[in-house]
Amino acid sequence: MILPPLIIEARSVSLKKQEINLKQENIFTNVFSSNRCQHILNLQRKKKMLQNQLQIVNKSHFINDQLSEIYYFRSKLNKQFKLD
Repeated sequence: MILPPLIIEARSVSLKKQEINLKQENIFTNVFSSNRCQHILNLQRKKKMLQNQLQIVNKSHFINDQLSEIYYFRSKLNKQFKLD
């Protein structure tokens, strides 16, 4: 299945926004939260959700430019969460 570029771009933008939101939540909660264990569980759940979305994206067929953007984002995500 080949996805149109706009759908791929929308997915990529959506994943990037989720990554930014995770960073903001992490900063806010580390400073202000009294219940860090629950926050850590929430972050792990969101991380797993992002990993699943990336696996779906990786199973699709893309042109080289789209693949390079996806791999760039995936490497940033791996560094943030130390997934390797």
